[in-house]
Amino acid sequence: MFVRQRKVREQHRGDSYLDKKSNHIQLSNQKHFYGPVHFLIIVLSVSAIIYSVRVSDLFLPDPKNLTTENHTFSGFRAQKHLYDLTKIGHRVAGSYESDVEAVNLLIKKINAIKDEANKGFDIEIDLQTVSGSFAFVQKIVAFTSTYENITNVLVKISSNPTDTYLLANAHFDTVMGTEGASDDGVSCAVLLEVLRCIALSDPEKLKYGIIFLFNGAEEGGLAGSHGFVLEHKWFPLVKAVVNLEAAGSGGREFVFQTGPDHPWILQLYASSAKYPFASVVAQEIFEAGLVPSDTDFRVFVRYGNLVGIDLAYVSNGYIYHTRYDNADAIPIGSIQRSGDNILELIKSMANSDYLKDPAGYKHGNSIFYDVLGIFMVHYPFRLHKVLCYMTCFVVVLYILLKLYKQAKLSANPESASFASVFLSFCVINISNIFGILSGLAVSFILIKFNAMMTWYTHMWFAFPLFGLPTLFGISLGHCLGSIVIKKRRFEYSFYLFNNTKVNSGSALSGLFDTDLLAAIAIEVMGRETCNSKFLVWVEVNIRSFLYAVLLTHSSILFVLNQFEIKSSFLVWLWLLFPFMCICLPYDYLKLTICRNHIKILVLHLIGSVVPSLITVYHLFILYKFFVPLFGRTGTEIPGDAVLALVTALTCIVILFYLINLIHGAKNGPKFVILLGLLSFIPLFIALSGQLKPFSIGYYTTPKRFFMQ
Repeated sequence: MFVRQRKVREQHRGDSYLDKKSNHIQLSNQKHFYGPVHFLIIVLSVSAIIYSVRVSDLFLPDPKNLTTENHTFSGFRAQKHLYDLTKIGHRVAGSYESDVEAVNLLIKKINAIKDEANKGFDIEIDLQTVSGSFAFVQKIVAFTSTYENITNVLVKISSNPTDTYLLANAHFDTVMGTEGASDDGVSCAVLLEVLRCIALSDPEKLKYGIIFLFNGAEEGGLAGSHGFVLEHKWFPLVKAVVNLEAAGSGGREFVFQTGPDHPWILQLYASSAKYPFASVVAQEIFEAGLVPSDTDFRVFVRYGNLVGIDLAYVSNGYIYHTRYDNADAIPIGSIQRSGDNILELIKSMANSDYLKDPAGYKHGNSIFYDVLGIFMVHYPFRLHKVLCYMTCFVVVLYILLKLYKQAKLSANPESASFASVFLSFCVINISNIFGILSGLAVSFILIKFNAMMTWYTHMWFAFPLFGLPTLFGISLGHCLGSIVIKKRRFEYSFYLFNNTKVNSGSALSGLFDTDLLAAIAIEVMGRETCNSKFLVWVEVNIRSFLYAVLLTHSSILFVLNQFEIKSSFLVWLWLLFPFMCICLPYDYLKLTICRNHIKILVLHLIGSVVPSLITVYHLFILYKFFVPLFGRTGTEIPGDAVLALVTALTCIVILFYLINLIHGAKNGPKFVILLGLLSFIPLFIALSGQLKPFSIGYYTTPKRFFMQ
C-alpha cells in the first residue's frame, strides 16, 4: 500500500493503523442516528394515513326515516322504491318485465308523487316509444347501434313557464340474469325520492325546470338516451344533464366526468354536495379508454351537445352484472348518502343562472379532487399549469443557487455538491427501478406457478404481496448507493484535509474495507476531525438526496405538463409540500444530522403527510375499481403484473423522501435483509393456495365465464 502523507499530527504519529481499527465501532455508532424506533414511527405514520383513508371510505350517513320532513330525502323511502323495482326480476330492454311491468310501476309511483305535490308546481308525465340508429365510436371500438320500439318514462316539473331545464337521467333496464339493483335500479329509486322532495318543496325556490328521464335501454348500446336526444319534444329545452350510473354496488357515488370545459358545474357540486367524492384522475382514465364500458353521458355530450356531470357507484364491483346484484347488497346508508348529494346538486343546478346559457361559461378543463370526502379542491387547469411551471422554476433555481454558492465558497465534502446531487439522482432512479423489478418479479412468479389473483377477494393482500418486495428493492438500491457515495467522500476528505493522494490500488479505494478506512482516517486526520468527517457524510447524503428527489419531481412534473396530463396535480403536491416543509426549513434553520436528527425526521413526516394522504386516497379508489374489474378482463390483461406495477409506483411515490433517511440508519444492510426475508412470507402464502381468488359466502366475489 502506498499513501503519501503530509502534516501528520504528532499525537497520532506513534500509533499504528491496526491499533485504530478497534475504534471503528465507536465511529459507526456515532454516524448512525436512525434505529428501529424511528422507522417504527414512520410505519405508524403511514399506517395512520391508510387508516384515515379507510375510515373515510367506509363512512355512510344514518338514513332518515319515513316520518322525516317532506322536502328531506329519506333513505328508507328510496329503499322501498328499490325493492319494488327489483322484485320484477331482470328487466332486459324489450322484455315484458321492462317495457310493461317496470314502466307501469314507475308511472304508478310518479302519479302518486304528482297527487301529493305542491299545487304551485306544473308536473307532466310522458311515455316515449322510439326507434332509431347511431354510430357508436370509441378509440378501439366502432359499430352501428340500431334499436326499435324502446320505452322511456319522463317527468317534467317546473314552478313557472320556462324554456330552460335540467335533465336527470337513470336507466331501469338490466342485463340478462340480474335484478340490477345497483345498475341502475338504485339510481331510479333515488331520482323518484328526489322528485318527491322537490314536488313537496316551496315552488318559489325552483328557478328553472327539471326533466327526469327513466330510460329503458342503456344496456343495449345506450339506445334509450339516444332516442330521447333524437326525437323527444322536450329535448330542445334541456341545457345540462346529471347522469347516474353504476360500476359497482353500494358505497359512495363517484364523480368521474364533468363538463366538458364547464367548471361552473364543479363549483356547484363542490358547494352543494354534503359528502363530495370526485377526482380528475378517474376522468382521465375513463377518457383514455382504460375502462371497458360507457355511460349515457357520452350520448348526451356527443349527440346532444349537452354539458353536465356523470356519477357512478364504484364499490363492490365484484357483483356488478351478476345475479348477486340485489337490493340487499346495497346499504341503506349508501342510498341516503346519494340522495343527500343528488338532491342538493339538482336543486343547485336548477337554480343557477349558468344553466340559462351554459355556452357562455365555457372556460376550459379543471383540476378537481376531494379530500377524504370532507371538501373539494378545484381550480382551472390553465392555472394549474402556471403553478406547476412556477414551482418547477423556483425549485430548480433554488437548488442550483445553493449548489453554486457551496461550490464557490467552500470546496469540501461537507457540502452538497453538483456531483453528489447527480450521484444521488442516479441512485434514486436505479433504486426505483430495483423496486419496480422486485414487485414485477413476484407477479411473474405467481403467473408462472398459476397462483394468480390471490388478492382478488382479499384486496389488502396486494399491499404486502407486492409492496414488501418493492420496498426491499428500493432499500437495496439505496444501501448499495450509500456504499459508493461513502467511499467517494472518504477519499475526497483525505485529499482535501491532508493533501493526501490515494493510490488507485490501495486499500483505501476498496469498497467494503471500512475497518481499515477507519484506522487510516484516524492516523491521517486525528480523532476529533475524523469523528466529524465520518459523521458528516450522513448529513451530505440526506441533503443531496433531498435535492435530487426535488429535481426528479420537477422533471416529471414538467414533462406531464407538456402533455397536459391533469393528474399531474399529484406530482405537484409531492414537489410543493416537501420543498416548503422539508427543504427550506432544513437549509434556513441550519439543521445538522448530529444535533437535529429528530427534527429532520419530523420535517420529513410533515412534508410528506399531505401528498401521502391524497396519493393513498386515490390508490384506494383505483384499487376498489380496478381489482374487481380484473375479474372480467379475462387472461388478456395480466392482473397480477398490472397490480404489482401500480403498487410499486405507489410505494415509490410515498417513500420518495422518507427512504432517504436510510442513509442515517443503524444496520442498514440488516434492514434490507430483513425486508427481503419478509417479502417471502406473502409470496409463500400465495403459492400455498391458502387464499382462493373467488368466494361465495361472507365475501361474494364470483368467478365469471364468458362464452362466445
